[in-house]
Amino acid sequence: MQLGVNQSTYVRLFPIQVGSISQVEEIAAGSEHVLVRKSDGTVWGWGANGSGQLGRNNQIDSEAPVQAQGLSNVQKIAAGYRESAAILQNGTLYTWGENAYGQLGIGTNIPKLLPTQVEGLSDIIEVAINVLHTMARTETGNVYGWGRNNIG
Repeated sequence: MQLGVNQSTYVRLFPIQVGSISQVEEIAAGSEHVLVRKSDGTVWGWGANGSGQLGRNNQIDSEAPVQAQGLSNVQKIAAGYRESAAILQNGTLYTWGENAYGQLGIGTNIPKLLPTQVEGLSDIIEVAINVLHTMARTETGNVYGWGRNNIG
């Protein structure tokens, strides 16, 4: 499913074009899902969606690209294990998906099926998601982190 080709083949030994998606400016591959940012500022994804990481207000996996809801003017994206993030042109950060360790940065550990703004941050220009934590960098070079911190 992660290859977005509407075929249930387990392994692809040669590159295959992802159908029905064009004008892609950025791609982010998570553990079991993929996000792309198109030139019109929208976010599309496919693959696993058990934690809502595709941003579709459901937990239904998708073999074909589907648009994340409620996002426009997206400038950058990131995909983690079962989490996703988008930075809008105005520097605000949105996250969605798995949130067991607070890795979405929204003040709770409840997963989000739709993109949700991370409050208290502005001027974000970069975001990175790992398995259970997230990091963001501001325009002035400040770095913020949240989520699991069992190793410091």
